[in-house]
Amino acid sequence: MVTAHDANKSCRRERKRKMMVSYRKEKKLEECELKMAYRRLEMEIHALRASTHSALSWKDIALALEEEVKPSHVEYQSLKEKVKATSRLLRCMEQWTIREPYENTLLHQMISKTGDHVNLVVGIFPSPTRTVLVSRQILHDEAWGIVPKQRNRLAWFEFVTTPLGFIHIRAVLQVSHRITNHGPVDMPVEASMWGCDLRGVPPPLWESRLRRDVLGLMSISLAKVKTILGV
Repeated sequence: MVTAHDANKSCRRERKRKMMVSYRKEKKLEECELKMAYRRLEMEIHALRASTHSALSWKDIALALEEEVKPSHVEYQSLKEKVKATSRLLRCMEQWTIREPYENTLLHQMISKTGDHVNLVVGIFPSPTRTVLVSRQILHDEAWGIVPKQRNRLAWFEFVTTPLGFIHIRAVLQVSHRITNHGPVDMPVEASMWGCDLRGVPPPLWESRLRRDVLGLMSISLAKVKTILGV
């Protein structure tokens, strides 16, 4: 039996889904309109350049149409920049997409700059003075099929607001070596991705050297998190 509470939740999810669909349609429509205007201006300019059978020389044509071409050229450049900006936005949206939102759980999918397939299920659990965020990599996802590069990722963040208004952050992060279809990559290859050079380091000390260098990056990562969160 469907309760009123369940019905309300279903309505909210449906409204959210429709808003996302509408937003994507608007962006695609805007990009199509910009591209059409861009092509139209290109055709006009091409037609002006192709009028070689006129009785007037190109010099005379350029002088006669200079005042008309200038505004068109400015508009052409403006539309060209808008198309580039819209294309960059769409590529960014395709890289980091929120899929299948459900209440306080989200599925984030993207391909990182280093080529790793990120497929994170994220849970957000807020309260007036404390918020917990947890995420974990889905290693085997039939929807993605065979994934050539990925890492087993696990993260737990706790944000606690004190009576004085400060925010205390605790975090537990776990990231495995890169995993390919043939298994984990070799330690020297993995270390180089973190900026750690193991040349000249005895193999028994590889793991401790990599751990030391990675821990040195934690303060930088935490600073980025604080910047993103504005705390």
